[in-house]
Amino acid sequence: MPSNANYLLAVGLEGVIESIDRQVLEMAEMGRKYGVLEAVTLDSDKHQAFSSAIRDFPYGLTQGYLNMISLKSNFLISKSGEMLGSYEKTAKEFGLDCALICHSGNGILYTYLFAGKNVRSKIRSFAELIGKLTSQAVENGGNLVVESSPLSIKKQVNVWGDLRSDYPVMRRLKEQIDPGSILNRGRFVGGI
Repeated sequence: MPSNANYLLAVGLEGVIESIDRQVLEMAEMGRKYGVLEAVTLDSDKHQAFSSAIRDFPYGLTQGYLNMISLKSNFLISKSGEMLGSYEKTAKEFGLDCALICHSGNGILYTYLFAGKNVRSKIRSFAELIGKLTSQAVENGGNLVVESSPLSIKKQVNVWGDLRSDYPVMRRLKEQIDPGSILNRGRFVGGI
């Protein structure tokens, strides 16, 4: 990937070779029209390596960045591009760098925030940022879950995102299955 690029877009194609060749040419032309720096077609081996790199991306981040915060959002599929830009802008407003991986075909966005040192002095700011990102997801038909974060931050936010209309059903199920509330007490949505 060119060093001056901000985004990488990967498109997977399947079908007969003639159809794929045509689609690759059309996408390359479309990319040039919108300022793509480089278009690359991956063969089977390179595709496998690329897929593995995307899959393992978060693990590499945890090795290189102290106190990384990992978030998983969902939203309407049609909002993928808008949400990428919005999350990136919001993180920058809080003075944070982030990495984003969006699966635009299913409306899921993984956000990795680099908290760095001195997390304790910034807990309130991180909680506010996570609240804003959650609100953006909810406004676009989804929600946000904090997948990993320093415990001091988790204590300040609702790690399961906003309560939804199905919360009363989940509460009743919990009461039926675990009337004594002894299984994972308080560890799920709304303290269930």
